[in-house]
Amino acid sequence: MTSPVSKGLFVFALFLLVGVAVIAGRPTEGWAGSTGHVTTADFGSRVLEAGRPVVVQFDASWCPFCRKVRPYIDALASRKGGAVDVYRLDVDASKAVASYYQVQSLPTIIIFVDGDEYARYEGAPEQQELFDWVDEMTSALAPAEDDDL
Repeated sequence: MTSPVSKGLFVFALFLLVGVAVIAGRPTEGWAGSTGHVTTADFGSRVLEAGRPVVVQFDASWCPFCRKVRPYIDALASRKGGAVDVYRLDVDASKAVASYYQVQSLPTIIIFVDGDEYARYEGAPEQQELFDWVDEMTSALAPAEDDDL
């Protein structure tokens, strides 16, 4: 028979290990080449206050089209490196954010610039279509080269 203390220590250790695994599996702001997860709690600091364009895929675990697009979003994060931040937001866990941005269909991909919605894509694009759309939307943000130099 185990004592209540040893059982309590086991439960504490289990929660500690799970907590470390969750934290380790969650990319931090500024990780180039990784798709992070954003929630209602950190949406402001990670998306609205970011110093560069941010791509957010609004998705849900039950959505088959979202599952189709996730690898493309991951590839986009790797492809764009540090030029843009790329996140996924679970609409079931962050209903307030999804409601505020009037996300009506899944997946919805929104590009944010300087805290404002800049462009929106609703539906499940093919990978190259997603890359082309993000390139087109973000290339307009690049500073113009000065030919007079």
